[in-house]
Amino acid sequence: MGVALRYLFLCPEVSAPSGGVAVIYACVEMLRGAGYDAAVLHARPDYRYGNTPFNPPVVFSPELEQGIALQSGRRRRLHYLAQTLGRRIVPIKAESVSVSARDVLVVPEFMIRTAAKTFPEQAKVIFSQNSFSYIDFCHKALMEGFDPDRGVICNIGINETSMDAFALMSHCPQRRIVVSPNLGLFSFGQRKRPKIAYMPRKRKRAAEFLHFMLSERGLVSDFELVSLDRMPQAEVARHLHDSLIFVSLMKEEALGFPGIEAMASGCIVVGYTGLGTEEYFTPQTGFPVREGDTAGLVMTVERVAADYRRDPAALDALRRHASELVRSRYNPEAFRSTLLAAWADIDGMARSAGPTAKDSSGLALGRKSVN
Repeated sequence: MGVALRYLFLCPEVSAPSGGVAVIYACVEMLRGAGYDAAVLHARPDYRYGNTPFNPPVVFSPELEQGIALQSGRRRRLHYLAQTLGRRIVPIKAESVSVSARDVLVVPEFMIRTAAKTFPEQAKVIFSQNSFSYIDFCHKALMEGFDPDRGVICNIGINETSMDAFALMSHCPQRRIVVSPNLGLFSFGQRKRPKIAYMPRKRKRAAEFLHFMLSERGLVSDFELVSLDRMPQAEVARHLHDSLIFVSLMKEEALGFPGIEAMASGCIVVGYTGLGTEEYFTPQTGFPVREGDTAGLVMTVERVAADYRRDPAALDALRRHASELVRSRYNPEAFRSTLLAAWADIDGMARSAGPTAKDSSGLALGRKSVN
């Protein structure tokens, strides 16, 4: 009988809604439902992400907490010291665990360096939800003289740009899964209000300019302009449900949940693709604007609003088609089936991998370094 492996998903602590963190929580819960031993691994004992319907086990690692602090600047190290000293009065939300040889670490691409330095000999799976970030962190690792493939048994990506990044930067096997936002919140809005919504987080200056120019030029004066900034997900869903137009300010995206959520809600999506979203954000589902074309962005929003006033039927058909496409492609059933298919392969790879970590029982697993 084989060793019972445990999959620990390293996860950051965030203060704002995060689709990436929600996906990690969803993966753990679905894997546990399929019989795998899995948990979310945070660096802090007082943290649990709350903006998700999933409720998987959450554990924390003092080693990870210390590793992040030591690899950070002076402010983060002082914060770590203060937290450690004040631990007795902090509400504990997670069980402390020690990473052992039976554990396989599932590492977000932006934590490659942290995982490699804190757990250098541990078996790892890289879970990249952003190809731009993956390339950047691999490049930094190589420049610092260590192999980002070390101990990695497989890479997991969520779209074609992820697969391309793996092919460029890694020698490890790769698997693709289809992820899904919480589409249960984002119902199709049949009857829309004259409202234009946008998320400013990734392009704050562009968002300010967009809002100013649309207001100043007066061609959409009958529309309400709404900034969806740092809102709870349920509030975002309410705005998207009745907004006719969603302006995409996505930038360097892998999949771009805001675009999927807006299309699912029946918005006409206008704006930047962020590259990775081009597998669903096309002229057949919305109005993509060339990267950096600020004038084109403003004028396309105005043109779409004018076209809808004149002949809503054609644009209603487009937004219905877009909603049906993203719902058929990025749904919970596809998420679960592709995740479990990938994990069947990963579990086999983990059991047959060469030694990189051992404990006193002699158990070994992992992957030899690729030079």
